[in-house]
Amino acid sequence: MNRVRAYLPVLIAIGALVLVILQTLDAFERADRLGARPGGKLAPDPYDRLENLLAAADANVYREPARDPFTDPKVAPPPRVAVKPPSPPAPRPVVTAIFSDGSAHSAIIRLGGRSYTVKAGELFAGFQVVSVSATDVVLDNHGDRMTLLVSTKGR
Repeated sequence: MNRVRAYLPVLIAIGALVLVILQTLDAFERADRLGARPGGKLAPDPYDRLENLLAAADANVYREPARDPFTDPKVAPPPRVAVKPPSPPAPRPVVTAIFSDGSAHSAIIRLGGRSYTVKAGELFAGFQVVSVSATDVVLDNHGDRMTLLVSTKGR
């Protein structure tokens, strides 16, 4: 008796499921019979003509490109101006060493990955060497004078 009570809810659920399946299948058969004509053909769609009219009307609507909704059509767009990115600053020469041969000072100057050995009055890479002393080098770049001190990097 206890075994029957344990299986009773399961049996009721299975019975309800079978009943739902049978009713669903019966509804599908009736729906098929209602929509079918003698000879097995389906009835024509009453909205078919309306759908064709709407589809033909849609083809004529979008001949012009769509307007941007975020712009005012009365205001002309601003002119496009090409902005040139700023050019990187010219590399600055660096004095790496100053040495003397007893009568005149010379300097080793690094610029753009190259090293130049210069004396006062010489020209290198567009720079005129004005003077070389024991502590600094004065250069002239088309009227723009700069004083370079010996680099202390690595000391």
